[in-house]
Amino acid sequence: MGWISDPVRGEWIEAVAGKGTVSGGLHPVSPTRADIPMIHLTPRWRKKRPRWRNFLPSNIKQRTLGSIALEMAWVATGRLDAAAWYRTHDWDVAAGMLIIQESGGAGCHIMNGGKGEILACSAHSLHLLQPLRDCLEDHGASVGIVNEGTSG
Repeated sequence: MGWISDPVRGEWIEAVAGKGTVSGGLHPVSPTRADIPMIHLTPRWRKKRPRWRNFLPSNIKQRTLGSIALEMAWVATGRLDAAAWYRTHDWDVAAGMLIIQESGGAGCHIMNGGKGEILACSAHSLHLLQPLRDCLEDHGASVGIVNEGTSG
């Protein structure tokens, strides 16, 4: 089970392995899709891989929220199309990766980059995952197995 709360918005989202996601709060989270694709890149990721950003599709906007768990919840709900994190720990990402997978999204580990590098895409943006992986591999990264979502 994974659970993430956004106290500022009064929302929460949870997932149980094999059972999908549930959301609630003052404004229950519902899947959305941005008009313009939006990707999250942590400041550390941007510093670690500055050239990689130059190969992203030109219409992708970049933003940073400051909370790995919240960013993962936003990927799961489609508020963010994709995200990349650097130097994560298991406790940072366990709930978020489960929620992303149960919402139909997918994620993968970047093997030879830095400790805890992760890439994830929402269910609506799975078409971005392969080009993003290819871009990383073109820059010397080895991308791990993709954990695909279970619902959609």
